[in-house]
Amino acid sequence: MKKIFLSLFLSFLFIQNSSAVEARFMRYPDIYKDKIVFTYEGDLWIVSSNGGTAARITNAPGNEWAAKFSPDGKTIAFTGEYDGGTNVYLIPTEGGTPTRLTYNPGGAQTIGWTPNGERIVYRSFFENFIMRDPNLYFVNKNGSAPERFPIDRGVLCNFNSDGSKMLYCRKGQEEYYWKRYKGGWYQDIWMYDFIKNEFTPVSDYIGKNSYPMWITDNLMYFVSDRTNGISNFYVENLSTKEIHSVTEFSDFDVMWAETDGEQIVFIQNGYINIVDTKNNSTRKISIDVPSDRWALRDRVINPKDFIHFMNLSNDGSTVLIEARGDVFNISTEKGGSKNLSNTSGSREMYPQISPDGKWIAFFSDKTGEYQLYLQSAEGGEWIQLTDNLERFVYHLLWSPD
Repeated sequence: MKKIFLSLFLSFLFIQNSSAVEARFMRYPDIYKDKIVFTYEGDLWIVSSNGGTAARITNAPGNEWAAKFSPDGKTIAFTGEYDGGTNVYLIPTEGGTPTRLTYNPGGAQTIGWTPNGERIVYRSFFENFIMRDPNLYFVNKNGSAPERFPIDRGVLCNFNSDGSKMLYCRKGQEEYYWKRYKGGWYQDIWMYDFIKNEFTPVSDYIGKNSYPMWITDNLMYFVSDRTNGISNFYVENLSTKEIHSVTEFSDFDVMWAETDGEQIVFIQNGYINIVDTKNNSTRKISIDVPSDRWALRDRVINPKDFIHFMNLSNDGSTVLIEARGDVFNISTEKGGSKNLSNTSGSREMYPQISPDGKWIAFFSDKTGEYQLYLQSAEGGEWIQLTDNLERFVYHLLWSPD
């Protein structure tokens, strides 16, 4: 009988383990010693820094994100949608009832804590008329009116050990995914001295300079795409200005980096990784989230709710619709629609019908990169016209003839 019970028990364990799927595409991780908090399925989860099974600590109908551990690790500040807008809330690290801290319009995204653990930093647009770059604000952990930073604007920041100085990004988006972008929204890094009221530019590279992290008095870790167009970690000696690479990823960017002063947690290729700043070693951690994963279930979606592009023939008899990565031909005279591409493993976009209405040109990534294709307006085989497009494509047009 004992052998039968043991056999059944082992079989149960095997089934449980084989059904576990490693979590991927987490967002906004933060780390404190041996704990990591992150967002998954719109909720906050806690897991060991060694990986394993995560525990869900929020489950509200809205989203919760940008969670930041307090300096003592006992409290988490985060952005939530409990009361309709996006506001900053506090919750015990082990879970519990959240306490709302902000009430201003313009949203509020948690950025971090002051080193003494008394105030939370967040960014908001509520005093920004044109909604270009947000401002940074303090709010007391016990509740207070927002106090604006003494700077013109700010997106990210990190303090030195006594809070007298900060490294910060003045502008831009930290998570744009435009490769080798050097336009007006690229982020640069500055230093601000609260006591002397002095500003000092830190970065001089035109491109991504994000997530400045003050690890020691002289070392700044940050994320940049300065070497190969892929965002990686770098460390700069603030005294000598020497910069060295820490990671050398060549496929996907380093994203959502946060630190507890000794470790840096980040997302790369959809997985959570940790950098140990003592030796600059990097390790990926494996996480299981006990969830029904309802968002991954097969379901029927009406493409009319996901139209991305449309084009009308010269005589008005045909409308081309691009929706959910497929191209649809719709007759304005007979009605009905026909899926011309009908592909599940690739995306087709920007379809344009020829002046005589007989051909359709469009882009598809079926080869791994977007290339130009031609197809009869009635459907059928594709004719590949290019094989070496290496840049993002748009503005497809036919010549008048």
